Amino acid sequence: MDMRPIDETIVRNIANRVQWRFVDIYQRDNGGTRIKPTTDPEWIRKHGTDQADLAKLSYDELPDDWKYERRSGAGIAALAVTQAIMKGVPFDDTFVEYAADIVHEEWLHRNLERSKPEHRLPYSELTEEAKEKDRIFIKAAIETLQGPQGCVFLNPITWSEIFDTWREREARQASWKEHWESRGFESWDEWRRAYIGPYRPETRDWSLYRVPDPTRVFPDIFSVPTDAWIRKAYGGETTKQFRDIVDMPVFKENAKIDAIRKDFPDDTMLIGLWFRGDIVLLEGMHRAAALATRDPNIPFTGEVTIALAKWTEPELLRIGGDYKDK
Repeated sequence: MDMRPIDETIVRNIANRVQWRFVDIYQRDNGGTRIKPTTDPEWIRKHGTDQADLAKLSYDELPDDWKYERRSGAGIAALAVTQAIMKGVPFDDTFVEYAADIVHEEWLHRNLERSKPEHRLPYSELTEEAKEKDRIFIKAAIETLQGPQGCVFLNPITWSEIFDTWREREARQASWKEHWESRGFESWDEWRRAYIGPYRPETRDWSLYRVPDPTRVFPDIFSVPTDAWIRKAYGGETTKQFRDIVDMPVFKENAKIDAIRKDFPDDTMLIGLWFRGDIVLLEGMHRAAALATRDPNIPFTGEVTIALAKWTEPELLRIGGDYKDK
């Protein structure tokens, strides 16, 4: 499979989760200590010893050689989990055991000479305690990488970066300029901040996800909760899945959606919320509708990403319909 390199931020996030899991194990099973030698000269100089207590250190506090161990296992786990997401493999016990076996084999390649005899066994012959230490990497990778509806985590992203990308794509379009000026706004920034404002996006933690199979995923995504679309297509509901609305005339006869479908951009980012396990779109309605109505039998070669923040309130907020002086 053609795979992009695993982002170092992802690997580090997984490694950080793994280290805290090991700390929990050491605290529970090792009397709160786990002394291991290190060859990191800077760490030795700083601490005056070559003995590191791994039970008392965060990932950032580890010596470089132990960071390398956590990071190596995390990288293997990230690749295995990413490939599984792309193939639609369920994250059941069978997958966890399969992937943990890979983590163990790679660990042996790195540590064969210094490993204990009982750890040189095939994964299937290890004790449950030893197996769990390999599973930790896979479980941490799943927690880090598995996004809603099969999306794959890429990296954290700031609201400022998201807003800049949105502006670059949209602000120079004459039709949108006419739209915001007709509503009394002096600039694209002023209009879009008013539009998205109810969700206070600058206060939220955002992550960027890749949508691995857009023509499969987008029919199940929930559409933007705007006053205009609620009135035109949702029958008064706050949002609906695209599969339930794209056959309506307001979509099928929409020239903009048709034009996008025929000439979809090679690389595009949408914005949404992770709400009750699903994706609710906040921006990108026309592109999403184009994807939801695209023939899935025609190969899709574009790169579709979506910036998501978790929304934990019980209900969604309506947006749009905003006039500056109303």
